[in-house]
Amino acid sequence: MPPSRYNHHSVLIHFSTVLVSKFPNNGMYLISFFAEDVKAPVLFLRNTPLNAKSYDNASITWTYNEDATSTCVLQTSIRSAFVPCDKSWVGTFLPEGNVTLEIFAVDRYRNSAPSTSVMWFNGKLYRILLETKIM
Repeated sequence: MPPSRYNHHSVLIHFSTVLVSKFPNNGMYLISFFAEDVKAPVLFLRNTPLNAKSYDNASITWTYNEDATSTCVLQTSIRSAFVPCDKSWVGTFLPEGNVTLEIFAVDRYRNSAPSTSVMWFNGKLYRILLETKIM
């Protein structure tokens, strides 16, 4: 029989604690396992400024392979600052020049993914470059 393929969730699990208790009356043991997720979330870009760009506005959307939260840093020719984002970000009145949105992901078990940067030139000509940093 061929091995089954199960790709519902890409989560690596290790057992962090094993608790063994002996019942005094019957001599039986109870073994309890506590599992925890040790794999970082994976980000998939769905929409970038290359697909939806109009002068000084930009929209970026993304998903993860598991439940995760996002933190974003926007870097422009004028400043660098944390900006609100939750699987999407919309920027308006962006200054002309290079723009970078750096996305950081953390799952509920505090596994951090390498940051993903979406970079483009805001102006008459624009380009996009996607870069993932390996920590």
